[in-house]
Amino acid sequence: LYSIAYTTNTGENDVFIITDEDIDEATPCDSVRDALQEFRDAVHRTDPDVITGWNVIDFDFERLATFHDEHDVPFDYGRVPDESDLTIRSAYMRDSSMDVTGRMVLDGIHVLRNNFIDLDDYKLRTAAEHFLDETKLFGAENKESTIQDAYHDEPGRLAEYNLHDAELVLDILEASNALD
Repeated sequence: LYSIAYTTNTGENDVFIITDEDIDEATPCDSVRDALQEFRDAVHRTDPDVITGWNVIDFDFERLATFHDEHDVPFDYGRVPDESDLTIRSAYMRDSSMDVTGRMVLDGIHVLRNNFIDLDDYKLRTAAEHFLDETKLFGAENKESTIQDAYHDEPGRLAEYNLHDAELVLDILEASNALD
C-alpha cells in the first residue's frame, strides 16, 4: 500500500500517502496502519451516503480489507462501529458486494453496466475518454512499474495520479447520469 485517495462531491479530498516527505495536497503517513486510520477517519468525518470508485469492491476494498486485518485496524466504514462485510464473487453473472451499515458501496463499473451503458471495455481510461474526453495521468503500459517508480522517485506525482483517478470516477458517474 502506497497511498489511499478520496474525493467528495462537495470538493473535499485528500491523499494519504506513506512517506516522510511534505507533498502538496496530500497527507503524509508514517505507516500503512496510519494511512488506514486516516482514511477511516475521513470516511467517518465526511459521512457519505454512497462510497464509490472504479473496481472499488473487487480491488480497492479487497486489498484494504487485507491490510486492515494485517495491521489490526477495524474494517468499519459504516455509521456504526460494526465491521463492514465484503463478499467477493468470481461468478460472471454475480457482482461482488460490500455491506457498510448506513451507506451504499457502488462500483462505478457495475453502475454503468447495470444501466446498459455499452463501452468497448470498462476500464477507467475507456470510460474517462468516452464520457469526459479525458485520460488518466499514467499510461496503460507498465502501469505497475510506473506506480512503483512514482512512489519511490516522485511521490507527489503518485498522489496526483491517485486523486485524479478518484475525481474521474465521480465525473464519469455525473456525466453518464448512471446514478440518476
